[in-house]
Amino acid sequence: VAFKQKQGNYLTVKDNQIVYIHPGSVIDSKPDWVMFEEFALTTKNYIRTCSTTRVEWLVEMAPHYYDLANFPECEAKAELELAYRRLAHRRSTN
Repeated sequence: VAFKQKQGNYLTVKDNQIVYIHPGSVIDSKPDWVMFEEFALTTKNYIRTCSTTRVEWLVEMAPHYYDLANFPECEAKAELELAYRRLAHRRSTN
């Protein structure tokens, strides 16, 4: 999974590597969150076989994957923390 930073590039959420969506991808926009299958090292760090996703889906479907206590400080962590708070609020009101 990678998160689009303010500069417009993507940062992988697990190992903080700057990556770019491969030019051959069918994704023609710059979504905030992408999941990817393949990491290709060429002249740039490209991610391939990408799908757009939403942060809400990530924390709801795979909360165990994002251990925020051991998560590096970055823009993605702030977004994930906010998504976890929204999810907890939704669950407490239902």
